[in-house]
Amino acid sequence: MRFLALLPLFFLSVLAEKARFDNYRVYQVVPDNENQLEALVSLEDVGQVHDPVDVMVPPHKRDQFQEFLDTYKFRSNVKIENVQSLIDSETNKVGLRSNRMEWTNYHKLDEMYNWLDELAAQHPDKVKVVVGGKSYEGRPIKGIEITFGSNLTGVLLEAGIHAREWISPAGTSWMVNQMLNGKVDPVFKRFNYLYFPHLNPDGYVYSWEKNRLWRKTRTPYKLGKAVCFGADPNRNWDFHWNEIGSSDNPCSETYAGPKAFSEVESKTFSDYLKTVAEEKNLKVFVAYHSYSQLLLYPWGYTTKPSKDEALFNRVAKKAVDSLEAVHGKKFKYGNIATTIYPTSGTTLEWYYNEFNATLSYVYEMRDTGKHGFLIKKMDNLYN
Repeated sequence: MRFLALLPLFFLSVLAEKARFDNYRVYQVVPDNENQLEALVSLEDVGQVHDPVDVMVPPHKRDQFQEFLDTYKFRSNVKIENVQSLIDSETNKVGLRSNRMEWTNYHKLDEMYNWLDELAAQHPDKVKVVVGGKSYEGRPIKGIEITFGSNLTGVLLEAGIHAREWISPAGTSWMVNQMLNGKVDPVFKRFNYLYFPHLNPDGYVYSWEKNRLWRKTRTPYKLGKAVCFGADPNRNWDFHWNEIGSSDNPCSETYAGPKAFSEVESKTFSDYLKTVAEEKNLKVFVAYHSYSQLLLYPWGYTTKPSKDEALFNRVAKKAVDSLEAVHGKKFKYGNIATTIYPTSGTTLEWYYNEFNATLSYVYEMRDTGKHGFLIKKMDNLYN
């Protein structure tokens, strides 16, 4: 799901006080023809005809946006009446949480990292804490290695690359906990795992402390006399970098950075993976994002199918069929470029190309826009 925010250019990048979104609405807009699609593209890169786009509109822009909708005769509806009310509800619930790891509330970065240490202490024969890199502000990209046996295929589970997608580290941590406590299908133990819940730790901390809807890293970049913060860490990888679906504007949500691997996070994590991939027999890569209920695979930079399109499609169909059978939730699946929108410089495609991966997927977790990034935690754990 493409999420647009009609905000002043520097709002999301240079905000000093904690951001509030009182009476900001989220509209879901559906382009039914090429003319409408081109109008939306004038706001930012979007997907395809008939694909819904969520647009967050501040109160002082409502009339202007409604005129835009009327001019182009868009189908639309209000998905969220007041964004701040959802943030306040989430904040009030988080305030009641335990500092110990549990799965009814979200947890801060240090609590998540402490939980990884606890897993290693509880399962010393299976779990080892590892550091896969660092952030611009010096925080570690901390993870765990889970070993169920020797000579098994290695799986990378990656989460939290976009800071505001809190359900990504939350949902994957629940899954890992279930796995280690024997509450999942035994087939999961036919693999070994590397799990990293927070590929963007600076952004995640900032989303707690300053701006709940922050997406990018926290690297400062100059734009004239102003400074905008962060690049999109999922547009910064060195595979068809900045060719499509990204921006050269440092204040954009999809800023690709001044060059591939400009971000400390992407550079150090990619270097780490290159040092361990052969030893860990990494062949399967799964990244977790939110939201939209999608299961995606390469390519994103081109609509041409990859050499493994048939395999990717077959496995994805089985996965989404299983999700619907068990949980009653429909997931759309397909390659990135034709299923949602073209994009480049992503982890998914870099993994696939760099390591000749057998499988490489992105899950866009629940929901489809009712709460979006502000989904209640327990609503989304059971993907």
